[in-house]
Amino acid sequence: MKLRLPKMNSTTGHSVSRPKASGKVLKRRGLFIGVAILFAVVLIIAGQTLLSPEKAFFLDAGGKEYSYALAINDQGTVVGVRSKDKKKFAFLWTKQQGMQPMDLGNNGVSWAIRINQSGVIVGGMEADDLNVRAFLWTREDGAEDLVPLEEKESMACAVNDLGDVVGWRGKIFVEQDAFLWTRERGMQILGTLGGRKSMAADINNAGTVVGSAETKTEEDHAFLWTEKTGMVDLGTLGGINSEAWAINNDGCVVGESNTDTGEPHAFLWTDKDGMIDLGTLGGNHSRASAINDLNQVVGWSSLKNGKTHAFFWSQETGMMDLGALSGDHSYAFDINNTGQIVGRVEYDIPWWSIAWEWAGEKLDLSEKYRPSTSRHQRAVLWTALVPEK
Repeated sequence: MKLRLPKMNSTTGHSVSRPKASGKVLKRRGLFIGVAILFAVVLIIAGQTLLSPEKAFFLDAGGKEYSYALAINDQGTVVGVRSKDKKKFAFLWTKQQGMQPMDLGNNGVSWAIRINQSGVIVGGMEADDLNVRAFLWTREDGAEDLVPLEEKESMACAVNDLGDVVGWRGKIFVEQDAFLWTRERGMQILGTLGGRKSMAADINNAGTVVGSAETKTEEDHAFLWTEKTGMVDLGTLGGINSEAWAINNDGCVVGESNTDTGEPHAFLWTDKDGMIDLGTLGGNHSRASAINDLNQVVGWSSLKNGKTHAFFWSQETGMMDLGALSGDHSYAFDINNTGQIVGRVEYDIPWWSIAWEWAGEKLDLSEKYRPSTSRHQRAVLWTALVPEK
């Protein structure tokens, strides 16, 4: 099977066309160890695929501060959270302007959680009474408070390309309600699975919502909600609890669920096959945090040595270890339709925001580039090898 790299724009560094999903499942056996200087290296050891780090840079973060990137759209615009002067604030990052703080008109404490293809951003911001409130932000109008003033706490967790927003309101972890907000109808409470709380994590362009909700027996289960069906329990991988974190425009859902042995594993749910265990990178637990429209999944998993690494999963490759660069742990939070992945690399003291685009050019990531608490950090771009039909 031939492997090809997506064509890259030499000015922006972004793919000029979307990679095509392969209809074939890659079958890999045996032991193969490869080392490359200019192109991505894939190690296949006992059926586990590992991707070595290649072209990489850190989003601006240094000193004693920390940052983490939470979402990226197809234009390569990144949003997330960065600390400064012992406060958290939302940031927006582009290749042209770098990391910029978002002015939300509050006291500065804020979280940017998701961004859609038009650049609309949602998240939470701390109000004057110190309660966190859900917001929607546009470049033209700035930040808009989505929740009635009488509500104490809320968070906007996702926004689709129509501008519909989902999240939660209420007292976190106690009595919170999943909501759907639209410009036409305002806020709609989605209910629970018989318990006291629920949380909406994502919404696709068809208006299908996913998240987690408490059942009558006080278990938390992943749910899928539509206007027609209401809230539907997606079940578990045989254990007690499950959570859905993302849905793509084909209706495929990812998240994590306890197995029959009690260990939390990343899952992929489809209407055809139900909930499928995606496994781990050799450790006991994993979580799938995002899925794009090519059915490519990212998240994180524990290793045999107890560390946690970000992963990439597709039907063709299975679960691939993205590594932790020169750090100790890594976490992937989002993937766009051009294969760029955002998340964080974790060191002993700070968190460093990273963006991954799977790239084929080799960058020296030896010990001399290892960040310290006094050094400036930059994001990481990796480029995946795309299986060719």
